[in-house]
Amino acid sequence: MENEIQDKKGMKKTILVAFAILIGFFVISKILSSISSDPAQQSYEKHCASCHGVNGEGLKDLIPPLANADWLLENQDKFACIIKNGISGNLVVNGKTYNQAMDGKNLNDVQIYNIINYINQSWGNDIAVITTEDVQKQLLNCK
Repeated sequence: MENEIQDKKGMKKTILVAFAILIGFFVISKILSSISSDPAQQSYEKHCASCHGVNGEGLKDLIPPLANADWLLENQDKFACIIKNGISGNLVVNGKTYNQAMDGKNLNDVQIYNIINYINQSWGNDIAVITTEDVQKQLLNCK
């Protein structure tokens, strides 16, 4: 009888230790993935993905897509200002009209640079990489 009780206690300890190890691996993998993630992707996900989607797909008829968006290619010279100051009014993206205002983001030049280049090189977009100087020039000329 005593041996059975000891065996059950030992089994419970083994299960608890295995569970603790499993949780530890999960936490460590989350920490390592956040450390090794691309800072440009992190900025996009923090400031843009909630509306434009993690994969730049947009939100149905409300928010335009950024993936394979013809509008991006045609408006690179305004992109930094739009991120910083927002935009309103009609936008035609891939032949579809959107009219949902976008609020500006309180971001620094490097964050804007990272977001633009992340978008320009993601989800089928093949738009040239811009420089921080390009971003600074755009921001100086915002209307």
